[in-house]
Amino acid sequence: MKQKQKDNDDEGATPFEQLDEELRHFGEYIARLPVSAETRRLWEQLQFQLVRQLEKRKEKDNDEK
Repeated sequence: MKQKQKDNDDEGATPFEQLDEELRHFGEYIARLPVSAETRRLWEQLQFQLVRQLEKRKEKDNDEK
């Protein structure tokens, strides 16, 4: 975990980029788990909502600059 955080700090990633990266890694983790189709569908819906919120927040922050 500390190594991962250090890697993100080295890259100069914004909090949005870090969150996007974490979501992607978590999605890859979930994809490898043997879960029901309903659970997978719910995860995909949640991930889609989180990405939309992230994009809206990023646009809002860019507009404020």
